[in-house]
Amino acid sequence: MVKLKQYTPEEIKLHNTKLDAWVIINNNVYNITPIIDNHNQGILSTLGKDATETFNLFHGNSLKIKIKLGKYLIGKVANSHTSSIFFTKLICCFTRNHKLV
Repeated sequence: MVKLKQYTPEEIKLHNTKLDAWVIINNNVYNITPIIDNHNQGILSTLGKDATETFNLFHGNSLKIKIKLGKYLIGKVANSHTSSIFFTKLICCFTRNHKLV
């Protein structure tokens, strides 16, 4: 499995603008800058923070969305005790060939 870079919450907090937009979802760190304009303005309040609850509220269990999100994965939250190994493996598996099922 690919070793993901670890980011502290302090590092992630610095990326909180439309031009530099990171979020935490399930202890994974995503750079969503390229897709920020595809979302409503409500997403701005989650930038640089844990957006897991908001993500689940709007996207639920959509496997297709989770797979697409995988291409924006840049790392993990440092010192996080929970992990989403299944999610990370799923993303690596489906994005290896850059194909969505």
